[in-house]
Amino acid sequence: MRNVHGLAVALAIAGAVSCNRSDSETGATLPPDTLDHDASSLFAGAWYGTANLTVSGAQQPPSGTTELDIDVTGRNALTFPGFCGDGKGPAARVTSDSEFVLASYSCPVPLDSCTLTWEIASGGGMLANGTLVFSATGTAHGCGASGESMTVAFFGGRSARRIVGRRPRAPCRPSRRRPAHR
Repeated sequence: MRNVHGLAVALAIAGAVSCNRSDSETGATLPPDTLDHDASSLFAGAWYGTANLTVSGAQQPPSGTTELDIDVTGRNALTFPGFCGDGKGPAARVTSDSEFVLASYSCPVPLDSCTLTWEIASGGGMLANGTLVFSATGTAHGCGASGESMTVAFFGGRSARRIVGRRPRAPCRPSRRRPAHR
């Protein structure tokens, strides 16, 4: 049986991330919709692959099989429900039939005795030959972290079925471990 977890498994390994809401709540803006058609459905659905976390330039152990969910919220507009431990995630704008960009996003991560905040500053994704490549980059603050760089990178494809007997976890479910500090 394959080991399917949410994107946060990669994050939890380093003790790092969970999130809150999208551009409307953070004041972040997305680029305008300039396509002459709606291409958002090309990205929608469940994607399965590998997620990697890099903290201050040091790559953490890979996640194993991870699920990344993408929902359509409007014309060329996407969101990543479950990307964060509270079930929410960043918003994105589809900019072509093969690319999207993320809005900035603030992700609080409750740990044992404090809250880590991951401020996603940039990110996006690209679709080619049925493979999605996605990344989000920002800085971590709180719980002893003071501006450490954090990047999550995902590489995977679609699956027509979910793994029987396993319910995917929210990707940024809080970890009990604290992030490594340098």
